[in-house]
Amino acid sequence: MIQTAEHRLIEIIGEINRGVYVRPSQSARRLVKSRGPVKMSVREMISAYLDEKRRRRGKKTAAAYKSRLDRLLAFAEEAAIQKEWRFAAEVDREFATRFREYLFDARCTSNGRAGARTHPLSASQILNVLDATRSAFHWGRNTGCIPLDWITPFTDEVVGSRPAKDPLREQRLSLHDLINLVGGMDRWQLCSLGLMCVLPPRPDEFCSILVRDLDMDRGVIRFAPRFGGAASNKCDQTFVLPFPACLRPLLKRLIADRVDGPLFRRRCFSPAGLGKTVREQKELNAMWNEHLLLKGPKLVTSLQDRKAEFRVFLRQLGGVSVDVLRTEFQRLIKGRLSKTAKLYDLRHAVTQSMKDSGMPILELRYLTSHTASDIMNTYTTMKIFPAMERYFSSIAPLLNAISTRMIDTGVLETTSEDAAEQLIDWAPSIHTFA
Repeated sequence: MIQTAEHRLIEIIGEINRGVYVRPSQSARRLVKSRGPVKMSVREMISAYLDEKRRRRGKKTAAAYKSRLDRLLAFAEEAAIQKEWRFAAEVDREFATRFREYLFDARCTSNGRAGARTHPLSASQILNVLDATRSAFHWGRNTGCIPLDWITPFTDEVVGSRPAKDPLREQRLSLHDLINLVGGMDRWQLCSLGLMCVLPPRPDEFCSILVRDLDMDRGVIRFAPRFGGAASNKCDQTFVLPFPACLRPLLKRLIADRVDGPLFRRRCFSPAGLGKTVREQKELNAMWNEHLLLKGPKLVTSLQDRKAEFRVFLRQLGGVSVDVLRTEFQRLIKGRLSKTAKLYDLRHAVTQSMKDSGMPILELRYLTSHTASDIMNTYTTMKIFPAMERYFSSIAPLLNAISTRMIDTGVLETTSEDAAEQLIDWAPSIHTFA
């Protein structure tokens, strides 16, 4: 209250000096209210910035920005800094330079616990903090928290740039590594991680696939924003992804006798614990609307919040989460790989194999759910089925290993040795698409 009154007194004095002061009784009659100069502290500006970020981008994004901007608040509210830079509009290059030095001297813990061993901030952490600070001050100038003639000191020279990845880096997971992993998968891992060894979607995109997204007649998985955008991929891309015909038994095992719901389910999934069974697609839509109503409008204020809630909704229906897939992957690679790897490295390996098969770059962008806004998209038509045909032929040993493992784990039941040999030694015609 004291700071607010002080700010208003400064505004009134400035209006009197400029001869534009209007009494409150007369100001209420004006159609357009006048706005005097606003002087906000760094904390006040950051608070307003995070509040808007929460309403526009969701709880998760706002929390990520807050964790980065906490470093700025800790620095800006030191006694020595407060003496020189009291308001956000007073921040200059000296402030930015000293803040950068402060970050290089700062220390943190790996698990966030006060008693844990501390270490300096990494270069990527420092870049994230400085970039978030630049964004916050840019927002403050655009919204009137800082005068428009204020020049930002957080230039590229101060903030820095993220180093580019080495284009000649070694691929973390080779085709031989993927075959080795498939050989150690149990039935559940084969039905989830096995598909991730062949197809390129992101882990969270796999978790969001519904039974309705599979077109078994054409042999494709459809990806498109659904449920008002709550079920969508990273860039809200719409695309279809062909899958090899030898994986049809695996996908049928995932679908079972269901009409809709999450395609990938947890190990301990029990339909009896749900209380509701999805019998048709419109029933799933009604269940999702009911889920949103129970959450209330204050907890779901943006599209990003809806996306997060949709993942929660699928988990309530027995769907698997990215954390579960990550844990299963780490359990799988122990003793089978002599190097470390992450779940996301499966997407890297698949994308590299697609590129090595000679797939055109436009088709590669499309099938990996990136924007295909190249100018050639205007003049040419993408041929994704022949492109995926060549890719499947190039990873024939991996598909053979998955087919063999399907028989070993009981995913595919065969009645004769001839049927097993026919499945393992598949011919190229098995990948023809309708």
